[in-house]
Amino acid sequence: MDVSQLKRIPLFSEVPDEALQKIAPFATSEEWPEGKEIVKEGGFSNHFYAIEAGSAKVEREGDHVADLSDGDVFG
Repeated sequence: MDVSQLKRIPLFSEVPDEALQKIAPFATSEEWPEGKEIVKEGGFSNHFYAIEAGSAKVEREGDHVADLSDGDVFG
C-alpha cells in the first residue's frame, strides 16, 4: 500500500507523508466477501482495519450495534 492510499482514509489524511512512509510498508489491501466475519467478538486480533470502500456490520452478543462504512476504522 502506498501513502496516497493511506491519505484517502480520514484518520490518516492530515498525517505528514514522511510519517505515512514509515507505516505504508506494513499496510495491505484486502477484499472480503459480503457476509464474511472479519473479527470475532472475544477473539484476539492484532490487526487494525480501515474501510476504503464498502460496509461492515458490528454485533455484540448477536445484537446489531453499529454500521461502518467508507473511511471508518476498527480492530
